[in-house]
Amino acid sequence: MIAFERVKECHQSISREFAGLGNQPIRAFLGEFNTPRLRKQVKRYGDGHTLCSLPESIEELKTVDAVILVAVTSPKLSTESDFNRFTPLHTIPYWRDGKGLRPQIRKHRLHFMSWQQNFAIHGVDDAHAHRNYRLLLANSRNLESLFQREREAEIGFINSCREWFDSNGKQMIVLTDPIRKRFDEPIAGLIDDPQVHHIKTRLRGKNRTIMRKIGDSLESPEG
Repeated sequence: MIAFERVKECHQSISREFAGLGNQPIRAFLGEFNTPRLRKQVKRYGDGHTLCSLPESIEELKTVDAVILVAVTSPKLSTESDFNRFTPLHTIPYWRDGKGLRPQIRKHRLHFMSWQQNFAIHGVDDAHAHRNYRLLLANSRNLESLFQREREAEIGFINSCREWFDSNGKQMIVLTDPIRKRFDEPIAGLIDDPQVHHIKTRLRGKNRTIMRKIGDSLESPEG
């Protein structure tokens, strides 16, 4: 899938840009969470990835029955932050322990990805994520255009997945929080697509009903 290769190329460019940043910007970016582990991750993987928990390859997607796209706000900066955009969402403590995500339910194999609606930069909250975004741009003249290119590539990838899954009898499911009413692309297009199943469920705090809702959706005639 050409769209997937474009996303990976953008990611590699962003990673190279972060690898060239000095130590001081990275330390300022991490703030109170400035640890050797996180500094190493930021230097290696970078940040600003709107789409996270990508598959390692397109072949991996072909083995699952459904892709679950979770619409979130911005990635939270904490001691448990993970900057590797290929880390499976169901292995991240926030989603594994707080939401009970797992890669299979009943007979269905799943792949989870998250889409950042507000900011793709890590921060303790949205305001902090915005400050970190400005900090990074002040230390790199290339990052703003790289972030935009990657976002466009990621939208193309999601839309390609939607078409491919539909034509192959597989399901795409979008999870959104009921409190949010307005969405950008690609979420806006997905929730308006009758072939995509939209589940509204609480994404803040603990919620152990998500897997049941996904399972019911996959086994319902409308799903």
